[in-house]
Amino acid sequence: MVSSKPSKQRKALYKAPLHKKYKYLSALLSEDLREEYGKRSIRVRKGDTVVVMRGDFAGHEGKVEKVLLKKGRVYVEGATVKRTDGTDRFYPLHPSNLMIKKLDLKDEERRKILER
Repeated sequence: MVSSKPSKQRKALYKAPLHKKYKYLSALLSEDLREEYGKRSIRVRKGDTVVVMRGDFAGHEGKVEKVLLKKGRVYVEGATVKRTDGTDRFYPLHPSNLMIKKLDLKDEERRKILER
């Protein structure tokens, strides 16, 4: 983006095509994972174990249940709020507020990304 106006920055985030939104879903790696892979951050995926660092659920650790690419949010197991009818629903968290503790390495493509 060229503009420094916050409104235009937000609009660019919301209207971005999916191949650009993909890049906004990265989260920090923990210290031991940083040393092991030589990377500071990587994209969050379902199955990763993360720690929430900011917000109402700060300090909470859980597995990633769902990643919403269009909304740019992540659902973490245990980070739920009660609805008025009493049922639980996941609370959407921004990936910048998460730190990955354990990676899900079942996918061969993801291993290749880390080895690069």
